[in-house]
Amino acid sequence: MPRITGPDIATHVARQEAAVVRAAVGLFAERGYDAVTLADIAAEVGLARTSLYRYFPDKDHILLAWLHTEIDGLVEQSAVIAGGDRPAIERLTDWFHLQLDYLEDPEHQVFATIAATMGTLGPTVRAELAAQHRRLYATIETIVADALAAAPATSIAAAPRDPAVVAALVVGLFRAAGEALARGVDRSVVGPELDRSAAALLSA
Repeated sequence: MPRITGPDIATHVARQEAAVVRAAVGLFAERGYDAVTLADIAAEVGLARTSLYRYFPDKDHILLAWLHTEIDGLVEQSAVIAGGDRPAIERLTDWFHLQLDYLEDPEHQVFATIAATMGTLGPTVRAELAAQHRRLYATIETIVADALAAAPATSIAAAPRDPAVVAALVVGLFRAAGEALARGVDRSVVGPELDRSAAALLSA
């Protein structure tokens, strides 16, 4: 029976899972996702391959465990910004720049490296990735609803505006900004343009 490395079994399992995820992510970034096997990960952690199955059934679930850890903190910070009492446009700017900071963070760069080496993702991974992005982008709808409610009436906005639709458009602006950063456009150019474009959309 394996030695328990913690005060109880639950702690031992959590520590082992964390060790597996750390080792796997390092290997994914170094060798490419598709090139790493479960045997490679087990060897890196010091486990038998059969022991690894006690914690994760496959590489996809290891990757998803890491993504959950990554996204949870970002969603929490985004929700705090969205629910604040500052003017909506200021909260929107804060939201954008939190996300841009994340895109430039080394941890996200690791994910970008891993993603570039993936083949076709299985349906479980694709569905989970989409769900995690929905969690993140849902935090912006509160800001958008508040911004639309505070915007002065104009002839263009005479008809009621749907916050969910406008939020989706704002997210589109953010994604375009992320793509610009990935192409090497400087943050000092991307950030202000993103802020101006979103402000124009919300006040139209």
